[in-house]
Amino acid sequence: MRNNIVLFFATFLINSVTIFGQYPDTIIIKTERVKGFGPFRDSLPQTKEVPKDNPWYKSMPEIKGITNDLEHQMFAIEQTDFLQHTYQSYYSQKIDKGLFDSFKESANWELSPEEYSKNFVKIDIAIIAGYDRDGLMKIKVDKNNNYDLSDDEYFTLPKKLPGQNYWGRYYDLLPFEVMYEYYDGESIKQAKTWLYIDYFISQYYSKKRKPHPIELAVSFAEHHLGEFNINGKIHFAAIKASRAVFREDYNIKIWNAETEKNISKSNDGIQRNGFIKIEDYYYRFDNARIDGSLITLVKDKSVLEKGGNQVGFKAINFISKTINGKEIELNNLKGNVVMLDFWGTWCAPCRDEIPKLKSIYEEYKDKNFVMIGIAKDDIASLKNYVEENDVKWNQIIQADDMQIISDYGIVGYPTTFLIDKDGVIIAKGLRAEELEVKLAEIFAK
Repeated sequence: MRNNIVLFFATFLINSVTIFGQYPDTIIIKTERVKGFGPFRDSLPQTKEVPKDNPWYKSMPEIKGITNDLEHQMFAIEQTDFLQHTYQSYYSQKIDKGLFDSFKESANWELSPEEYSKNFVKIDIAIIAGYDRDGLMKIKVDKNNNYDLSDDEYFTLPKKLPGQNYWGRYYDLLPFEVMYEYYDGESIKQAKTWLYIDYFISQYYSKKRKPHPIELAVSFAEHHLGEFNINGKIHFAAIKASRAVFREDYNIKIWNAETEKNISKSNDGIQRNGFIKIEDYYYRFDNARIDGSLITLVKDKSVLEKGGNQVGFKAINFISKTINGKEIELNNLKGNVVMLDFWGTWCAPCRDEIPKLKSIYEEYKDKNFVMIGIAKDDIASLKNYVEENDVKWNQIIQADDMQIISDYGIVGYPTTFLIDKDGVIIAKGLRAEELEVKLAEIFAK
């Protein structure tokens, strides 16, 4: 991997940023977009046809040139920027206020209207897929983003090879380039990205000759790379977003020649507002420009004292009252294993976790284990849910005051943090079953 990365950067010296002085307060890194997932793990989310009774169905744009010449034909849309899609769909009255507000809450979307356009931005990539007469999977994509599939050609997915593992198939299919538009806060601009399409894992391992309904793995196979120089030492930076634009859900990895061997595709890197150690200092990943062309890092001298939101960091202290009036200070809970569960009663995946969490709580509540729910909710809904479902662990409400959510950089729900007896974060994002396994390991020692 190292040789490939070094060779790549040798061809992109124009993007090198030289930082003069001793560890600057702000580092700005220029980047170039690159095909593929780079140092990040392959992302292969599921795409399937949206049912007509789904409330999001009406938000899909009209696509011309769709013919029904394939067996079990599927039609789907991938958005390069789902937040812009939601915003423009609401203001064009394709989704109602209830759905709009529900999405904002579930996505923890702090909407800044100046960042989005009420005008129509071409962010939709149309896809049709189905089987031809020979039983081969044929796919057509609106590569030029003209919302018309009649000028696009079908391509055939490679056959499933005997003994070939699903996760090894990425290199069989080179991602292909597609066009799209994005809004940068000032105007609508055109851009290109790479789309990767394959069978979804359940379809890949299906024993049926023509499994249906068709489910595909569709991903934006693009990352951005740049380099910067601090006092003569070159560092490399890579960022990857979940879609083609860089809104909130993106990650960064930074390395140099000495630390490159530790770069692993098995982890996602550091999220926005997370901390990166560069030599002797910590920098906060402040933001990336919406097109990924610039990365900003800001020096933070207080992170070791205050704590952070990543595994290996001291958990950030907070003092707050529960919905029952009990005051909780996180630092006072040292000596216990603590689980922070950021959730909300409106969040279906959060509610799905509750029965298992209740079982875990009952098993470990008398073994120096503390669980705290931190709910982005209204007080009445939270109190009613806790009472009706016999949830016994402490709950802190985050409604007007969102300080704990802000400090921990919560961008989705549920999000959990497991903190050891010394107050250090040892796991993040554990779901209930994973938490059960982890606690069994901890308390077996």
